[in-house]
Amino acid sequence: MNKGQATEKNLEGQKLNKRSLSSAFMLDGGQNAALQWLVDTKAPICVFLITGVKFEGVIEAFDQYTISIKDIKNRQQLIYKDKISTLSVKRGASPVNIPLNERQGRDK
Repeated sequence: MNKGQATEKNLEGQKLNKRSLSSAFMLDGGQNAALQWLVDTKAPICVFLITGVKFEGVIEAFDQYTISIKDIKNRQQLIYKDKISTLSVKRGASPVNIPLNERQGRDK
């Protein structure tokens, strides 16, 4: 195995072991990888808009222009990416289990 193959293999191993938002961003090439990591891990986040408004919740989905966030009260917000100032993972918080529909939320 040459040096190039060893480096390639190390990168593949790192991709499988993404443990943070920053490693997902750096290893997989940017914004989409980082957002997909947030969707997959259901990590609780804070999103600050350029107007100063703060949203907290879990990213449900995203596309080229928008991010869909669901909060703990099962309210969904669609936010345009160009209006986001800052997005951060909430420290010390564990992944949030949000009910899939309102009925499940009322049963608990």
